[in-house]
Amino acid sequence: MKVIIIFLILYNYNLTFSQQYKIQEAEEKEILLQEIEVKEGQTLSYIANYYFKDPKLWPEILKYNKLDIKDIYAPLPGMKLKVPIFIVKEKFRPAYLIYILNKVKYKKSDSVIWEEPTINMELYNNDAIATYEKSRANIKFYSGEILTIDENSFVTIRPELKQEEVSLHKGAVRATKAKIITDNAVITPRIEPKTEKTDFRTKIREEDKTTLVEVYEGAVDVTAQGKTVYVPKGFGTEVKPLSPPSLPKALPTPPQLYIEAAKVSPENELVLSKNIPAFSLTLSEPKIEKEVILEETTPPLLKEEKEKIPQPLKPKTIGRIIKKYNLQISKEKDFKKIIYEETNELKPDQKININLKSLQLPDGKYFLRVSYVDDLGFENPSEPKIIIIDTTPPKLSTNIQEITKTDQEILHISGETEPNVFLKINNNPVEVDKDGKFSYALLLNLGINKIEIIAKDTQENETKIQHQIERVKVLSKEEKKENVKQQTETEKGISLGTILATSISLLVIILVISFFIK
Repeated sequence: MKVIIIFLILYNYNLTFSQQYKIQEAEEKEILLQEIEVKEGQTLSYIANYYFKDPKLWPEILKYNKLDIKDIYAPLPGMKLKVPIFIVKEKFRPAYLIYILNKVKYKKSDSVIWEEPTINMELYNNDAIATYEKSRANIKFYSGEILTIDENSFVTIRPELKQEEVSLHKGAVRATKAKIITDNAVITPRIEPKTEKTDFRTKIREEDKTTLVEVYEGAVDVTAQGKTVYVPKGFGTEVKPLSPPSLPKALPTPPQLYIEAAKVSPENELVLSKNIPAFSLTLSEPKIEKEVILEETTPPLLKEEKEKIPQPLKPKTIGRIIKKYNLQISKEKDFKKIIYEETNELKPDQKININLKSLQLPDGKYFLRVSYVDDLGFENPSEPKIIIIDTTPPKLSTNIQEITKTDQEILHISGETEPNVFLKINNNPVEVDKDGKFSYALLLNLGINKIEIIAKDTQENETKIQHQIERVKVLSKEEKKENVKQQTETEKGISLGTILATSISLLVIILVISFFIK
């Protein structure tokens, strides 16, 4: 029994770990230290003068590295040192690859070979990242900027500049602070004290290499062919090859999502489980959108400046057609880690079916959003909906599993499940305490008694135990001893299983954290 319990726990651990690795989701690590590679013969004094803003901060090297050195001018062997990143000169600061989904490659600036990346690896000026189909990557800069790289994209980064830069050669990126450069345009976010947080997306349209810029928060300046266009929140611009930026156009109106055939939790979350494995999203019939184009592209005027203008500027509109929809699912509300995406033609009374079979995601909490995509390629996402995937049945153990015969009229059943489950024994409701423990007295008839114990969670996942116990008038001494022995071992097994489960859970957490840190 003990061996079986340990095997099952280890099996569950391996299953959990393999699911996490399958979707390639890496946890973000707070970047505090930077690695500096020391060439043989260099000294602490040299390192501090060359890399640090203030050479007097050389004791920081000793603080974060096990070095038994008293002379700062003594030559060092070739090694790698960890130092606080905030004391390093900007030109030596790296960016970090903090998220990988599926197939991603990187190339160092001095190499022509594309290699497999690792989580939290350092990236420097002119290092490149390429993502493939259904693949994504996130890069974190020292400024706190997290650059999201879409599927089928190719970028070159320059984190060591005063304002971080990214060259987008193919695909799309989403940024907040970094300057984005394409073959056609330069996109510079407006980072000002009074400006709200900037959030924008830049993508290259594959068919004609046009650069599209969409602004969701704040504002950006888009420059091409000597002309700069100011693009505020809710607007976008397109830059065709050898052309200046177009006047800003209003992004498509985000779709309203109508949910059908779904289980909804008390917290208004959509729930997918084995019993209810799917739901439908209904989108309204595609219509011609009225596109707003700004006649003036200057930044918003101050209140006192607006008062000097007798009449406000009026927008003009032209027709534009919504042609596609784009659906995304992420582990985070800000959609920095998108793990599922589909783009399809939009049909009248469009319905999108969401089901466990197509998602193939492990249990957990997710966020879903949908965008209309217009004929120019612009899109604007809806408010996210929360999805809970719960296909794991509750645990259930009892003290009677090894008992097959008794001479007692009343059978005392005790056991353990999970808090907040619905428990029934032979179709009779049984109360479960806050720790998941329960007890119940069952009246036995002479002869064979069938016992069915069902634990069902709020997502309708259930665990069932079916057992038979024969009640006889008198048990032999040997049978009584065997019952006591089996019951004692079962109770010990339950207790041991709980201890082992807790221990293994802690071990899993430590192993996963160690895996991602490496």
